[in-house]
Amino acid sequence: MGALTFHFPTKDALAQAVQGEGMALACGVVEKVRAQGGGAVQGVVALTLELAGLLESEALVRAAARLARERGGVGGVWCGVWAPVIEELLQGAGEEEFGAVGDRVTLAALAAHLVTGAEALVRCRLGGPGAGEGGHVHGEHSAREQLAEIWALVMRGLNVPPAAP
Repeated sequence: MGALTFHFPTKDALAQAVQGEGMALACGVVEKVRAQGGGAVQGVVALTLELAGLLESEALVRAAARLARERGGVGGVWCGVWAPVIEELLQGAGEEEFGAVGDRVTLAALAAHLVTGAEALVRCRLGGPGAGEGGHVHGEHSAREQLAEIWALVMRGLNVPPAAP
């Protein structure tokens, strides 16, 4: 306890440090996906999948998301790390790519709901009975795998070609 209070004089300082580290990890994933280039819709899909995987694998990211939610945006807003990038990707999409998709605003909302849902799923699974490594119950798909299946269904409905493996 002494070492902890030496580095963090208040609970708020500790929470801010944890939140900052988790947000930094998420920013790293966002920048990685941005650097990959490719189509806007595929970029959005890749970003949501990477974020779901990060939520499953990194306790700091889960803590940052939770702290952002519980602290009312103090120290940063979790969705503020990735939601603007989704909107940016979709705004940059050419009409040829977006002809099948149609409404950019609705697709951005879908992506936000999917990331938020993945966060809730991971949180529930880690706290529930039978939770295993990686945030999923043994025998069930991970949140990232479920999200990939959801996107595959959405893309079929939108008639968008699937991303390369």
